[in-house]
Amino acid sequence: MSCRSKKKKTRRPDPGSVNILIVKTSAIGDVIHTLPALNALRRKYPESRIDWLVEEAAADVVIGHRALDAVLVSRRKAWIRDLKQGRVLAAYRGFAGFVKKLRVTEYDLLIDFQGLLKSGIFVGLARAKRKVGFGKGMEHAECSYLFLNEPIPPVNMDQHAAIRELLLLKAIGIESEEIVFDLPVGEEQRERIGQLLAAEGIDPAKPLVAINPMTTWETKHWRNDRFARVADALLRRDSWRNGR
Repeated sequence: MSCRSKKKKTRRPDPGSVNILIVKTSAIGDVIHTLPALNALRRKYPESRIDWLVEEAAADVVIGHRALDAVLVSRRKAWIRDLKQGRVLAAYRGFAGFVKKLRVTEYDLLIDFQGLLKSGIFVGLARAKRKVGFGKGMEHAECSYLFLNEPIPPVNMDQHAAIRELLLLKAIGIESEEIVFDLPVGEEQRERIGQLLAAEGIDPAKPLVAINPMTTWETKHWRNDRFARVADALLRRDSWRNGR
């Protein structure tokens, strides 16, 4: 995985360019797993416009990514919160304003990497000639395929999410086996990270490994003894032990 910061160049449309919209709204980890597909699209269409529709909680993962031209941030949870608290007009205005912004651009290709009802609604509302995503039979799809005009045969959910996204691209003629994330980490973020580490008494110049042994879903949990074995293996490395 590469984490590079670089000023994005201005892309000028050419006769062969297309407007592309990626729909992957959440969650943070799932959005990260879709970045290799984004980079594969950029390699295929270097001068095209590529936008991303994402929810607010995961927006920072893609905002500023040099493979993107624009990020459309859905504030779905805020709209739902307004509804629950009786602010119906505020919820309506927020949703309607977002849909208006979404429909400004007519896309040549929309790819629904989310495959849920909440993404399907936006797929249905967006203006796009091709609306691509996994079709009927994909696990946990919530009938999202109903909003597609180009459904792709489902694949095995046991495969890693990043691989599934690349298989979706492969089905429409965009082949890539390269896993590149290229997270948008700039100097501002690096300085903030250094400040956070310093506040905890951690030398940012020394190697640091953070282990998070929990997930939201029990089916995604890894065994604790395996986390321990990874940590022990890292500690046995001279480069880590000597702070290099």
